[in-house]
Amino acid sequence: MRSLLASAWTEWLIALRFLLDNRMQTLLILFGITVGSAVIVFITALITGLQENVVERTLGTQAHIRILPLDEFNRLAPLPDGAVSLILESPRAQRLRSISNWQEVVAVLDQHPRLPAVSPVVSGPALALSGVARASVALIGMDPERYERIIPISDDLIAGTFRVGAGHGVIGSELAKDL
Repeated sequence: MRSLLASAWTEWLIALRFLLDNRMQTLLILFGITVGSAVIVFITALITGLQENVVERTLGTQAHIRILPLDEFNRLAPLPDGAVSLILESPRAQRLRSISNWQEVVAVLDQHPRLPAVSPVVSGPALALSGVARASVALIGMDPERYERIIPISDDLIAGTFRVGAGHGVIGSELAKDL
């Protein structure tokens, strides 16, 4: 035990003598450790901030739960006992379908205590034209008051007001530049 303790003291004494022997080298070592630690703290804070920003931008602009109509799939007839079926099936393209009783679904979801906001949405492809400029766009129809509770579009408006309805619409800044 004494030899172990003496060895530890010997190591400390050698290290201390080394640090006190050349003060300029000691200052450079301390400066290097300080700068290295500062860089690690800075990078960690930067990455944490970027991560929070990405999560907020992603989750803050999207609904967290989506209810979609059921996908269609091919049903196979039952095989007789002992029969083997070799199937190579390419999933067919789904037809555009909507939820036919969406009003009842919205009413039921509005009653759920853990859902703070519900907004029915219909979307589809469209073509935007302005003079000779054309752009393929995704057209979204929604109830503006309900939609604002999920995605606060008014906070990000650059110009105009958030009015959606017959004769009114909202377009993104990139599409406005393109057209």
